[in-house]
Amino acid sequence: MKSLATKFFVAAALGVVLLWACTGPSMENSVLEVGDLALTRPFETCYRADFEEAYGVPGKPLIIAEEHFVAEKVLELLNQELTAKAVANRRELMEQAVHYVGAKVAPEGSFLVLRNGKYHFLDHEVRDAPGAILIKSLDEKAVGRWLRQLPDAYRFYFRSLFASREDAVQLCEALLALPPDERRNLTVLAAYRIARLQLLQLDREQDELTEDELLAQLVLVRKNLEQVAVLIKEGYPDWANFAKASEGWLAYTYGFIEADFAKALQLYLKLYREGDATAKDSITFLGVKLMSFANDYTSEILSDKHLTRLVILQMARGITAVDFGMDEELVSPELQRSRFKTWIKLLASQPNLEPFDRIRIALAEYREGLWEECAKTLKQCPADDPMVKLLQARLLLREGKRLDAMKVLQEQVQPKQQEVLKELHYQALMEEGSTDDVYVFPYYFDGPLDQVTLLPKFRSEYANLLLSQGQYEEALNLFLRTGLWRDAYYIGECVLTIDELEKLVKRDWPEIKKANKTDDVCLEKDATTEIRFLLARRLFRAGLWQKSEAYFPEELRHVVAEYRGYIFQAINEKNPPKLRADAYWRAALTISREGENLLFCNFGLSWSSTFGDNERWYEVPSTLPRIRIQPIEEDPESLIAPPSADEVKRVQDWMTKNLDQPTRAHRDARYEVARLGVLAAELLPTDDEAGAKILQYCGNLIKYREPKAAQPIYRLLATKFKGTSLGQRARKLHWFAADRLEANPDWVQKER
Repeated sequence: MKSLATKFFVAAALGVVLLWACTGPSMENSVLEVGDLALTRPFETCYRADFEEAYGVPGKPLIIAEEHFVAEKVLELLNQELTAKAVANRRELMEQAVHYVGAKVAPEGSFLVLRNGKYHFLDHEVRDAPGAILIKSLDEKAVGRWLRQLPDAYRFYFRSLFASREDAVQLCEALLALPPDERRNLTVLAAYRIARLQLLQLDREQDELTEDELLAQLVLVRKNLEQVAVLIKEGYPDWANFAKASEGWLAYTYGFIEADFAKALQLYLKLYREGDATAKDSITFLGVKLMSFANDYTSEILSDKHLTRLVILQMARGITAVDFGMDEELVSPELQRSRFKTWIKLLASQPNLEPFDRIRIALAEYREGLWEECAKTLKQCPADDPMVKLLQARLLLREGKRLDAMKVLQEQVQPKQQEVLKELHYQALMEEGSTDDVYVFPYYFDGPLDQVTLLPKFRSEYANLLLSQGQYEEALNLFLRTGLWRDAYYIGECVLTIDELEKLVKRDWPEIKKANKTDDVCLEKDATTEIRFLLARRLFRAGLWQKSEAYFPEELRHVVAEYRGYIFQAINEKNPPKLRADAYWRAALTISREGENLLFCNFGLSWSSTFGDNERWYEVPSTLPRIRIQPIEEDPESLIAPPSADEVKRVQDWMTKNLDQPTRAHRDARYEVARLGVLAAELLPTDDEAGAKILQYCGNLIKYREPKAAQPIYRLLATKFKGTSLGQRARKLHWFAADRLEANPDWVQKER
């Protein structure tokens, strides 16, 4: 059996070899189904929130030399110039230009449309746009004739698009050699293109160059990048923010070629604050690159507080170079973990770090299973910080100090006990083979590490521990207020008695009139409605129809009243049989319409129709309620917060009633419709046509799903109603006829 410490290590220390937890779909919300993992799962910070807290919010977004935009703008400028010169065949030249440029920047089958003098490339699926032109390839001879008719600046630029790098540079240089008036609109573009082509060549050849050759090439590339800004100052138009783009590539030369990381980060941050949409991604890639230097460049990185923080941001989010595909060779999980731990130790030893940084180092230490180091780092952090409190509670749980951990959690929960917050998102747990192959998706904080973001986590962990102490009502309330619906349903359905649940709902969840409700965009459901609805269904299933009515949503109350009226008539033996049969039948049709809303239970058997002859009702043992009290394997799922003996007994009683001896109706309302229909038929005279129709209808509801359950209905049809047409065919076929009857409420007697 795994020890408590082992469980903590498996859940935390292996968290480094994970997929990014903020991507992909979240699983259904439940902390109880994952057992101890809910109290040991490592953490990941929200990189977006951390980034903005560290570096501020980005500036107003700018379009910076984006390929499609540049292509569209060049076409627009060419059209304007041809129009100004009154070129006779302008339309023909522009159409050929569209195909030529489109072949470079747009996938085959794309379209381009001209609107208000501006060109726009469209997705290939947008075929109905007015005036859309389908991009197609041009004949080489036609291209040559077309190019010769263009102004020189455009001819040189267009030819450079499909030329080799060396030839493209020469063509752009020829463009810049033209008189200023002829190249005015393309001057900055040509200079920028030269610098980019040279940088691409340098990127390709840098591993083959000596250090001196590399530096010489860098000087040339940077000179050309800086020339872009010079030309703009001279008055040439910068219609695609080429100046910003050039600054970005200057930063790239420092950060990804020369390894002057501080200079690169300084330039990238400037662009980020000015609105360059790509700057944040560049900074992120730079941070990931820094993390790969677990032994190299550490002194340079740690001597700069901005670089140090950038590495800390990557550590806190748990991202490696491998996740970004930046390592040329496959890096083993062991090497990744080694890099993380090396950086953690280096960072933790740095003096004069700010609380922001210390807290994230502690978070990373916890994720790596460095318990003592984490505790030591926490002592250097603000004692009242919520993330510090959460990590302290986790360490106390690891030491077996459950009550002390609960006290820490309670202090964070209590001040905002009554607010309903957003739901938690937990990712999947995958276990394959030995513990070395366990992958644990960390808990992802979708926001800054403040009280608001962490409060749901405090609540869920505190509720988990309260439940293990037998404090069911308090745990249920916290689960509800956190949006952990499945865990709240578990307590409300499988643990509490109906009387206990009703007492809780009356006390803590009074009805909220629609006029007073406020929409909480963070919740997919309304907590008050959910718990009252659950109680209503339990009362309804228990036959307490009148009491249940007040707890159903308003739109269902008239349905409950209608059903109650029919069922009271039906069970009153003083009423004539036909009246009772009619009442049973109308009650059945009420259930047919709204049964899922009136009867449904969140837990129970499920139906499988994917196994051919093995179609059946079955239970998933890895889900609530069984997973809570009966481990799938040898080890219990919950060692840290196990269910109490009282909880186990309550759940076992529930499972005996609902899993071992199920009625089916609380999982599929058609069974209840059939039951009521049979009661109606039993009250009708022998060979009554209405009785035969009711049984045929009810049999059709059940026979495909569970033929065995439909057999009593068939037998009643083939015996008591054998003189009817449906009964005769049933006897002949030894099963129901193929008739698909549409239910008629007036089969027994006309509407009263």
